[in-house]
Amino acid sequence: MSLSLIPAHLGEETKRPKLDVLGALFATSGLMSLVYGLSRAPIDGWESNNVWGFITAGAVLMVLFVLDERRTKEPLIPSYR
Repeated sequence: MSLSLIPAHLGEETKRPKLDVLGALFATSGLMSLVYGLSRAPIDGWESNNVWGFITAGAVLMVLFVLDERRTKEPLIPSYR
């Protein structure tokens, strides 16, 4: 991947891939929320609204990540269909 960013010749321009910022935001915040919710469960208990709030938010953000990856032109995780 990194070699594709380096031009073959110094005078030659290359097309750099665009970063899917929204996808990166959804993935990072979704995974962080899931991990935080799961790590708080032994401390707060599985009945805690705080635990289920973070787990639910993480699940929603991960669904949004998948939807974003399906519609964007240059996804973070390319599909090889």
